[in-house]
Amino acid sequence: MVLALTKPTIIGEPQVREQYGRDVMVVVDLSGSMAEQDFVSTDGETVNRLEATKQVLEEFVSLREGDRLGLILFGDAAFVQSPFTADHSVWMELLEQTDVAMAGPSTALGDAIGLSIKVFEESNSTSEKVVIILTDGNDTGSFVEPVEAAKVAAAKDIKIHMIAMGDPETVGEQALDMDVIERIAKQTGGEAFRALNGEELLTAYQMINELEPVLFESETYWPKESLHHKLLGAVVLIYLLAFSLVHVSQRLSLQLNRQKSNEDVEEKEHEHV
Repeated sequence: MVLALTKPTIIGEPQVREQYGRDVMVVVDLSGSMAEQDFVSTDGETVNRLEATKQVLEEFVSLREGDRLGLILFGDAAFVQSPFTADHSVWMELLEQTDVAMAGPSTALGDAIGLSIKVFEESNSTSEKVVIILTDGNDTGSFVEPVEAAKVAAAKDIKIHMIAMGDPETVGEQALDMDVIERIAKQTGGEAFRALNGEELLTAYQMINELEPVLFESETYWPKESLHHKLLGAVVLIYLLAFSLVHVSQRLSLQLNRQKSNEDVEEKEHEHV
């Protein structure tokens, strides 16, 4: 009982608890201008903007071990191509299935930001929330203005990095409104980048990778098991054993007394006869 009250404890084998850190939503513009053949691939070939994006994202994703990635595409409207997933190979397959103008020829940038916020809320994300938006044109008809959507994202602790592809000197619907792009990034604590060619696009993603390093937490702990319940069990067993021995001893003693009493009676009867 005294030993049980001291609560002796056994320390088990060390266990490691690992936790990875970020949810990254990648938002890709699929408007008609993404078909422009003005980017050079890693192989030196001239490709359109979307193909250049796919090549750069493949390298970027390879460096995001442990992150959950999502994919939103936008044109006339925005839609989720991939919810958050830790399976990066599946994510890349879904990106490869995309094509220019499959979401319409326009650029609904504000709606894409709004959809990103909605996906984060529905996923109940508790990790750091990051959005990377790649676009090559001005917003042309979102229900929500991009800057207003960015204000909502900032209120929900969602950081947005903006990558502007193409020539900022372009006019018309394909024009890049760098003022809006920079305001979106600044509003949410992110950064804005310009990419006029494949090398600058790759550099932009490398810089984002440095700004958002992969989070990894490792905690080692030793499980503990108290022995007091085993000692109390031993006390109960000892008590039951002692009780059983006393009970058996009493029965044996009673039987011996009866036997002796019977022998005495028989002896007296024999003497009388």
